[in-house]
Amino acid sequence: MARMEANSPAPEVILCGNKNALTPWFITNNLSKSMAPNTPHPYARKAKLTSTIKSPETATMTSSRHHILERLKRYRKPAEAEIYSSSDKFREDNCEHLLTNLVAQLKLNRIELCASGAESWQEQLQLIAKENDFKHWLVGTHTGVAEHAREILKTLPPNKIFTYDQSYEAMKDILFDQVDVSITGAYAAIAETGTLILKPDQYEPRMMSLVPPVHIALLDTSKIFATMASFTDHLIQTKTLNPSSAHRPSNLLFISSPSKTADIQQKLAFGAHGPKRVMVLLHNSEALTTIEAKTAFANAQIR
Repeated sequence: MARMEANSPAPEVILCGNKNALTPWFITNNLSKSMAPNTPHPYARKAKLTSTIKSPETATMTSSRHHILERLKRYRKPAEAEIYSSSDKFREDNCEHLLTNLVAQLKLNRIELCASGAESWQEQLQLIAKENDFKHWLVGTHTGVAEHAREILKTLPPNKIFTYDQSYEAMKDILFDQVDVSITGAYAAIAETGTLILKPDQYEPRMMSLVPPVHIALLDTSKIFATMASFTDHLIQTKTLNPSSAHRPSNLLFISSPSKTADIQQKLAFGAHGPKRVMVLLHNSEALTTIEAKTAFANAQIR
């Protein structure tokens, strides 16, 4: 390293990262070895330490985060007091309104809805199978959804139906390499955010909705809640989360869109860490007979 004269201008030390990484060596090592003992270092007082921590990429991410948060704040509307009711009577009395809101949010979230002309979810499932040419299906065990789906799919050869009746290790190759689509029940839904809630168990393990490229959920319209608050109130009132409850879930899955990420060059891509498509079959959908709900439902079909 070149020697520095005592009357040279004070250097500017640029730190990239942690200032604590600076050691006295950066300053004292440049002193002339011929200086007399106890001579004050000419740069110790004048050295300017500047910490540079923001790169262009960091600035871009900060700006993007700011825009996203601002959009969320503008979009969110203050909730009315009544929508927090979690009672069965409230949901029954407001089923049409809740369904209309849910359908609109599902569309925004890119969650697909089946054709509205079908009379039952079994017929809706047949339409989906024919339109998308799915061949390899995955169903659960000992559930009404699995039994009815298996009966319907058997009438549509050459479909191959896998049953999730083994451990994950035994099913791993089938899950990742063979299954085209899985079908499960949905525990509930949140109308405000267009969120599906699943309650995985030994009969419908959570891998059924996390691994296959397409996931179909069967939703009972009587299980639509206005907000997350009303859903959690329902869990508390019904003591579902009580440790002694036989119906206490080990975990709940909240699905608000197909799997997506924008980590790579901030470009939105679907299917990165899970299903690329999420589809909903509505069960007990008498509320769809209203003009408002039928219009929302028709407008939400993105297939």
